[in-house]
Amino acid sequence: MEEITEAELYRRCDEVLRPYFHSQAFKRGESGEYLRSTQSGNDRILVSRGPGSKGKTHFAVGMSYEPDYLKPVYDLVPLEGEDRGFLCGPYLNPAGVTARPKYWSYKDAASLERSLRHVLQCLEQLGVPWLKSLRDPKVLADNADPVAALPAGLANEIAGNVERAKALYQEMLRRYRLILQSATDECELLQTIGKPFVFVTAKLGVEPEKREWFEEKLNFHPQIKPLLISKN
Repeated sequence: MEEITEAELYRRCDEVLRPYFHSQAFKRGESGEYLRSTQSGNDRILVSRGPGSKGKTHFAVGMSYEPDYLKPVYDLVPLEGEDRGFLCGPYLNPAGVTARPKYWSYKDAASLERSLRHVLQCLEQLGVPWLKSLRDPKVLADNADPVAALPAGLANEIAGNVERAKALYQEMLRRYRLILQSATDECELLQTIGKPFVFVTAKLGVEPEKREWFEEKLNFHPQIKPLLISKN
């Protein structure tokens, strides 16, 4: 049995899925990546090999919508490709798009063909309609992964879920404080958490002296609207 290479996996994905993606205005990005611009953001679909031992025999389809109103946090630490991650979902499966991974087989050519036909069906019936539902800020906030606390916080703030946004920002600040306690390399510290620290402390209205230190070191002085936290 001849092993399907990663390049062959992406080539066949293009051949089978591209006509549908083209009809839905998606364009090819990196290998296995398909992007669609909208008036208010971008849809992203990513075909990627499974983890560990699954990598040579199974692939997953990740997908999500990234609204323009989340750019203030994504621009703080620019990430591309798989490093970018997904705020919602992201795994396409026969039940919809969920956080639980679903892996399709590509152990041989026949398995890959069956998998791609099934993927196409799931995309048409469930995946792309789900992407469209995320245009509603409340739906996106409800689907946002709390592990990605910073963009999830802003998503909930935009959706009007102020207390939820506050809790997520506070969780992000907790993580930054742990990093600050153990940091030994100032340059690395500035690059990894400097701008996000400025953002989250400005949102919460806390640690002004440390925030000012980061701003001066980075020459980064953004206008950030504080979170409107109820005093009741």
